[in-house]
Amino acid sequence: KNAHTITAHVNNNLEQDVRDALTSMNLPVSPSGARQALVQMGRWSPQSQEDRGARNAISPWPLETLGAAKTLVEIESQRDLKDMIYYEKRVDLSSLPCVAIDAKRATFLDDAIGVRPRSSTGRKVNLDASKWEILVHITDVSDIYCPQSIGKIGNKRDKSNEKIYVALQKAAEKRGSSRYDLPLGPLHLMPPIALGALSLSSNKITYSNANAAKTKEVAETSSSKVNRCVTLWLYIDERNGKIIDSGLERTVISSPLSLSFDDATTLLDTKNERKINDKSSDYQKARAILLIAERNIGIWKNARVKRDKLNGSARKREERLRVRELVANQRNKSYKGKNVRRDDGADGSFQRSRGHRIVDEALDIYAYALSGLFYRKNIPVPRVSGSGADRGGRLGTAPLRRYIDGMIQRQALAALCQYGGPVMSREECADVGRKATDAINKLKTLTSVKALSSGQNIGNFNQKDDLRALSRQLSNNFSRNGRGSDFGKGIVKAISSGRENEVVILGNGATAKCAGIKGSLGPGEQVLVKVTHLDAEKGILKVVLADTESKQF
Repeated sequence: KNAHTITAHVNNNLEQDVRDALTSMNLPVSPSGARQALVQMGRWSPQSQEDRGARNAISPWPLETLGAAKTLVEIESQRDLKDMIYYEKRVDLSSLPCVAIDAKRATFLDDAIGVRPRSSTGRKVNLDASKWEILVHITDVSDIYCPQSIGKIGNKRDKSNEKIYVALQKAAEKRGSSRYDLPLGPLHLMPPIALGALSLSSNKITYSNANAAKTKEVAETSSSKVNRCVTLWLYIDERNGKIIDSGLERTVISSPLSLSFDDATTLLDTKNERKINDKSSDYQKARAILLIAERNIGIWKNARVKRDKLNGSARKREERLRVRELVANQRNKSYKGKNVRRDDGADGSFQRSRGHRIVDEALDIYAYALSGLFYRKNIPVPRVSGSGADRGGRLGTAPLRRYIDGMIQRQALAALCQYGGPVMSREECADVGRKATDAINKLKTLTSVKALSSGQNIGNFNQKDDLRALSRQLSNNFSRNGRGSDFGKGIVKAISSGRENEVVILGNGATAKCAGIKGSLGPGEQVLVKVTHLDAEKGILKVVLADTESKQF
């Protein structure tokens, strides 16, 4: 009886502990919440029950990795500004405000934008060109990836922490990349508590009601810690968009002023100066920084696209983004004005607002300038297969999400800041690229939410609703035009997404792979297709290239 009583007591306490844990994580106290908690802890592989073939693609975090992540949190919480400047020889930018823009749902911030007067650096100033330097800050993950920074606290090497950093680097190498499109939630590069410790702390500000007083401005400080960053500075000639000068620094920055994409866009679009003056000083600082950065980086970007005649990588990337936005706009027409569109690119929500563009272009110029610094010193760069320089891809901009970016940061620090160990050889870079490519290819075997929602390997999150709307559209076309017309025969307008002959029905958003095509459709190519099978309840749509005199319109 006593044994039974003790067991019951332990079980009750355990149940209460689980409930308290879920509540503290802001998760529902339910089986679904428990699964989400396991996903966040790395103890559950977030894939669907139907995805049995990829069951072994992802392993839960081993206890060693989880222990290392917990210890990392303690180490990061003890960092001191003076030690970072004096012992680590970092450039102190903590007095300069900067801005971080990300999705409303973003958990970890890894980049921020700032500006500083060129004259404050002691470097040559050409006032005809510009008075500003643009700063792009990327969170510093060198402790994880740089062999000779491992275990350093101040000017001492702490051997007891060496295993911690090695364990986390191995975990990132094995995982390869984060994924955010899986049925049970995100799959992270490292345990979330480790990513939280490495990410930028921030002061969150939001755009309040236009007539609100300064006291109404929302300001939430997520942490008082200073941030260690790898900062790329650029001096751009505002007359022609050329980069006059650039360099890389190991820095300490203040907590960025954090804005959502929507709030950043609202801030930039606001013309009424009285509304701006009614806002807090943080809000006014953020707007001033973004306007300067937007102007300078925009001039560079426009000039680059115009002069990019050699391989057209900038123009090709711009075209890919234009097509993605066009396709996303068609998909989101099915929302019918409802304010449910996400701002993070998930569920076909890709956008290019001013807030999105300034972040996109800041990370582009970071990658472009860093690539140029590597090139001038003849330094090899580790790359994932298919992400060559000819595609104008990113370089070292997301070390909290991609293992390859952490290793690129390591190479940049070694080559440009003489920090963290020797420069990797071409053979070592190629080996890093192979490991990263293999890990990412394993992740590709997992079925995304998007694929599950369509019942095929393509589609979008609202496929069933879109197909119901398409069914009504076809019925209306038949009633309006009669059986003899093209549109009465189930022929509709569509646009190619640029992926495996996938098309998106214009004005509706439903997706399908188009049959009857010789070769492949180009991104953004508009065609007429005939609906051959539509099952809205199962989310299935089949179309074929329309047999009409004019396939395009």
